[in-house]
Amino acid sequence: MHERSYDLVHVPAGRDNADGKMIAFGSSIHEVYPHAKEVLVCSSDKVMTNSCKNLQQH
Repeated sequence: MHERSYDLVHVPAGRDNADGKMIAFGSSIHEVYPHAKEVLVCSSDKVMTNSCKNLQQH
């Protein structure tokens, strides 16, 4: 993925820490990476649904 110019984001260990980090990062990704064309969210948790919808709108 790195060879295709994807940035990987490390998330802290612990229950729900990954979800919290992904939601926080995802909510500001359009500010941090204004030219991003793709975002890959690796989660099957339903808590990520709203965050994914928000990313799709941007």
